[in-house]
Amino acid sequence: MQLNVMPLSELLTTANNYATSIKELGIYSDLVKELCNRLDAGSLAMRELTKQRDALATENANARNAVQAFCDVVGANTDAICEEVGRDGVQVILAAMKATGNMPATDAFLAEVRAQGAESAAAHIKQHIQHIPDDLRVTYHDAIELCSGAAAELRKGGAA
Repeated sequence: MQLNVMPLSELLTTANNYATSIKELGIYSDLVKELCNRLDAGSLAMRELTKQRDALATENANARNAVQAFCDVVGANTDAICEEVGRDGVQVILAAMKATGNMPATDAFLAEVRAQGAESAAAHIKQHIQHIPDDLRVTYHDAIELCSGAAAELRKGGAA
């Protein structure tokens, strides 16, 4: 049984099953059960938060796309809009468009999501090179370093 590749839900079930079979160890069995319960609850909470985060990110991306579409239409029809609402009205529209185009919290959030993806890729590679001969691992270690570097660059605000 390879515990390091087992999905968390299966790992928790297995640990719970083993905990009930080691009754003679008393406190250790209770400890394993409690750890399983807390991990399971934490895992459920994390999955729910991840779903909420993904939904918010999607909604935010849709809002940004809508603002961009509006900007494109306004930009292509500035003269007609200026005739209709006057110069002051156009200035108000342009100021609102400029303000909605800057979303540093969203940009930081998306950069963090991307950085976590790069770190996840590095962890995945690291986990799966354990049985590869040492002379072949060098290339994989380079890939791990590239992924880790990309994560760091994204967190600094770079485009990685």
